[in-house]
Amino acid sequence: MERLVVPAGGPGCEASLQGMRLCDRRLAALGGRPLPLGMLAPLARRAAGLYERLAGLGFAVREVHPRSSKVLLGISCADPRSAPEEVLLSCARFVPNLGDWWHRMTRDVVDAVVAALTVREEAAGRARQLGHPEEGLVTVPRSRCVRAVVFDLDGTLTPVASIWQYIHEALGTWESHGARYLARYLAGEIDYRTFALLDAGAWAGRRREELLALANGIPLRPGAVEVARELRARGVRLAILSSGLDLLAARVARDLGCAVWVANGLGIRDGRLDGRVHIRVGWHDKPARLPALCRKLGVRPCEVAVVGDGAGDALMFDRVGLAVAFNPAEEEVARRADVVVRAEDLRAVLPVLLEHLAAP
Repeated sequence: MERLVVPAGGPGCEASLQGMRLCDRRLAALGGRPLPLGMLAPLARRAAGLYERLAGLGFAVREVHPRSSKVLLGISCADPRSAPEEVLLSCARFVPNLGDWWHRMTRDVVDAVVAALTVREEAAGRARQLGHPEEGLVTVPRSRCVRAVVFDLDGTLTPVASIWQYIHEALGTWESHGARYLARYLAGEIDYRTFALLDAGAWAGRRREELLALANGIPLRPGAVEVARELRARGVRLAILSSGLDLLAARVARDLGCAVWVANGLGIRDGRLDGRVHIRVGWHDKPARLPALCRKLGVRPCEVAVVGDGAGDALMFDRVGLAVAFNPAEEEVARRADVVVRAEDLRAVLPVLLEHLAAP
């Protein structure tokens, strides 16, 4: 049973009625447009009271946000009184045999239906909770309107976990430089920019063609071409978001037909690495890059699926419509995902993605 906490700290806490809870901010990012609790104070207190009564009767209680659920499920947010056919058709994907019920459906009735659908999705293992237990958790369904897929690169589209380490090992600088810099970064002794500059500095003077040849030697993961081809055939836009290097990202994006890619770059002068680095995606920067990526793809965050294996990918999981952990590197990554897929062939994620695509 999940506690309905409205406002945070219990019904007597007035301070939390100001501003937005974490769950509300996540809903807003997905396009749900929740209102601040301060505008809904009487309803919030009433909801907290209803929770106490229902929980006392042994019911499991969930907080839902119908508009956000409608956005994620691809159900029309139009008023049934002004656009009944539109609402009926979008609901019929989940509730067949509605018949002529549309003329009896008000906005409140549609919201009630969507709330019930959300709980049904949760019972089927197709929902998640956004927010923090101390502040309030909102149950939302996985997106059924995916129009774009954002892939991690290292360890996901390729079998190499880190192109940085791969190049270090190929050049014989991993033990002397790379491993030590990584340890200092993970210990909090240096920031990410310093970490990246130290890595790049270890390769200063090397010819660009040498590193490009190393990157070109990294194969695609089995099944990557087939997954990309199938998704593109269905009109899905593809992107790569990587804290790796553009030496690899550009080639993989071209091979797979990705519309957009973002990765870090090494400074080049007169055909040789000069020790500089162009940081576009830091270790924990992927969530910050997501809005611009969505704009380039022409989609909303609720219409995006993310497929990745690392902690940086997991930071995006509650900000998009569908989160797929592919061979997660840590248990926390698996815990935060909607779906966990463990396989050597990327085609194992295809059924999951196809199930959540937007209706034709």
